[in-house]
Amino acid sequence: MRYRISPSDSEMGWVDGLYSRGLAEQMVWLSGLLTFGHEVLARIGRCVSSSVWRRVQVEGARLVTTAQHEQNQVSPERLQLGAASADPDRTTGVSMDGGRGEGWKEVKVGAVYDVALRLEKDERSGEYVDMAHAQDTAHTAVLEDGTTFQPALWSLAVQHEVPTARQSCVTADGAQWIWNLSADLFPDTSQIVDWYHAADHLAQVASALYPNDPKRAQQWLHQRQDDLFLGQTQPPHWI
Repeated sequence: MRYRISPSDSEMGWVDGLYSRGLAEQMVWLSGLLTFGHEVLARIGRCVSSSVWRRVQVEGARLVTTAQHEQNQVSPERLQLGAASADPDRTTGVSMDGGRGEGWKEVKVGAVYDVALRLEKDERSGEYVDMAHAQDTAHTAVLEDGTTFQPALWSLAVQHEVPTARQSCVTADGAQWIWNLSADLFPDTSQIVDWYHAADHLAQVASALYPNDPKRAQQWLHQRQDDLFLGQTQPPHWI
């Protein structure tokens, strides 16, 4: 008598003996859209919800291991950068920010992108001018501290050839830790405070200059915002 041996789970592409690789990937994808306590998972059933949670833990650990390996391969100590890009028109950008996390941990998010100019109507002047836009954006995020975030951002920047671009800039809210990290990783880039925070700083100055004259404060603010938008950061009669 001849016996037929069933193929193993690994040969069949099954995960945990229950799910195909494709279904496991969909489970992880779903977890990125819903919390584990969401009504959808509650209706499906507790066993499915717990399976999603276990799958996320496994795939998350695998992702961390892969990311750490990639970061080690392109660490500043090991990486030898080539010459600047042959494309003279390519400008790259980097942005980063921090937010509320768990306990002492903070969520730090970074983005790298190409900067492209598009002809658009300026709301202030009513004229059509070249406006800068981010395109081909890629992100990274870390729930840890700056020591962990730095290699993650550097790895992402290397993947998108930011260090070898002809021109690059770092745009952020002006936090000290961001400028310190920018100086370490991207010493040749231009550092730009984003418009929202720059305008907010101007508003605070306007209030300080004219605390008892809101109308005059608004007039000064609008004048200085126009100067700032045109890049006139050191006009002779700002005050």
